[in-house]
Amino acid sequence: MKALEQGKHVYLFGVGGSAIVCDDFIHKLMRIGKPSNYCPDIHLQKTFIPAMTQEDLAIFVSYCGKTKGIVTAAKWAKEMNIPSVAITQSAYNKLGKLVDYVLTIPSQEQPLRIGAISSRYSSLMLLIFFTMD
Repeated sequence: MKALEQGKHVYLFGVGGSAIVCDDFIHKLMRIGKPSNYCPDIHLQKTFIPAMTQEDLAIFVSYCGKTKGIVTAAKWAKEMNIPSVAITQSAYNKLGKLVDYVLTIPSQEQPLRIGAISSRYSSLMLLIFFTMD
């Protein structure tokens, strides 16, 4: 994806089950030499945004696309015109409507998401293809 290639620095945003996806992704980014930041604490993630520029890339991971802290961070990034990508189940949820690009994952989770296994594996597989370009 061009956005990843063109981003000077990549910042990852995700909590809960999505934090595992972000943690895996940051290791892939390090291996390909892409400067990147991630911290599992949403409060610290939000502190990334004021330091970001329009040359950076924000990647937001949220299966439901309505996690409050992630949506708030995406709103702030949008206000600063920072290029952004969402990894979520729909381009039409709160998060999907705020970003420049949406990478969707299948809607396979049950209403009671014990461990978020399906969405996590789908997100991890998507990231492999995302970094292969």
